[in-house]
Formats: sequence, structure tokens, C-alpha cells
Amino acid sequence: MSTTCKFAIAIIAALLASGCSTIKSTYYVDVNGFSRSNVTSQTVRYMLAPADKNISRNDLQFEEYCRYVDSAMIKNGYVKADSLEDATIVVFFYYGIGNPEEHQYSYFLPMGEQTGVSPSRTEDAITGVDDNGTSQETAAHVPQYGITRYQQRQESNAAYYRYLSLSAIDLQKFRDDQHISELWRMEVSSTGSSSDLRVVVPVMVAASAKYIGKNTGTAISISLNDDDPAVIEMRSHNIVED
Repeated sequence: MSTTCKFAIAIIAALLASGCSTIKSTYYVDVNGFSRSNVTSQTVRYMLAPADKNISRNDLQFEEYCRYVDSAMIKNGYVKADSLEDATIVVFFYYGIGNPEEHQYSYFLPMGEQTGVSPSRTEDAITGVDDNGTSQETAAHVPQYGITRYQQRQESNAAYYRYLSLSAIDLQKFRDDQHISELWRMEVSSTGSSSDLRVVVPVMVAASAKYIGKNTGTAISISLNDDDPAVIEMRSHNIVED
């Protein structure tokens, strides 16, 4: 193995030892909420329904994601209705993921090699005896290494656009005059490397939970890690008891 390779390995080992080996996924979520000023969650009984006509309310994926939304709705004071007939609003739930987009990026990797030797020191000396019985001391020179150049590397990764939306419709008004009145709508999106909606949906719901039914006035950007208490709590709703 070359001196340069050994030095690079030493750098990586030092980074790992310093704690860089623990990598936490960070999610960046954008939330945009629209709402009428007179909307209130008090005594509002809701029912979730898929916005996509091709998805059944009994779809296993839909049911799983609904557990996250249910927990957020209930925390905001909404009451889950036992049936559509008992509900005062229906919340259409839509989610999905876009095609991956390739992104190119570059970085510089430090490269090291021997830069010289250390000055002679007493502790570096090697003492021996020659053929004539005379004691001799030979100074030991320890090689010194350092970063002498940087090598540019090119990499690429895929980014996925993940999204969900909730749209609340006034069922009572629809029953009265067959008019569709949207009470509030929330749009949530996130772009990242994970293509697994089962991983990302609970994060997006956790990030947007407190804005359900509210008018944010503008898009709000939020970042959450995997170990954020809100994310951990939200993912716990995926545990189904027998």
C-alpha cells in the first residue's frame, strides 16, 4: 500500500473516531396552508378519503398514511367520524412521488504524502555497540506526513420530489345545495434522496401537523432529523396492535 493511501486511510479513521460515523438523515419540508378565516376545528367531525379515484379507502398504503394524518388531525381538535354520513367535512388526501432527477456535484479529497523528517531528538536515538566495543548513538529521523494536494472528485445522486396534500370540503353545505366549498387546503413537499414514501410521509406529516386547517400566509420551510421527537412519535402510529 502506498504512503498516500495509508495517509488517506488515517484521515478517514480519525474522522470516524471523532464521531462523523453517525450520519442522521435530514429532511427539508415545505408547507403551504390556505384557509378561510372563519374555519374552526371545534366539534368538526372529519372523514379522510383518497383524492385519487384509483385508490380505494381500503388500500393498505392509504390506510397506513391515514394513521399519521389522523393523529395530526386529532391533535388539532378535530374528531374522527365513524362514517361519511356522520362527518361534517371530508378531507381528500393525496400523496405521491416524482421521477428522480440526477444532480452532479464535485468535492476535493485531501491527499497526503511524506513532507520531510523530524529533527534528531534524544528519545529518537538508537544506541548500539560497534565491533571495537565502543558505544555509538545513531539519531532516528521520524518521517513526517501532511496534506500536500487535493484531488477533485465528481459524483452524482438522484433527488426525488415527494408530496402530499389535504383538502377539506364542507359536507354540510354540499348536502344542502350540492355546492362544493373548500374550507382549507394544505400542500406539503420535500425533495431528497429517499424514494420510499413510507419513510418520508410520516416526516412530512410531522413537519406540517400544527398547520392543519390554518393559513400560513406563505410557504414555510422546515427541517427535521430522523431522531426528532416529532418524527419518532409520528412513526409510532404505524405500529398496529393485533
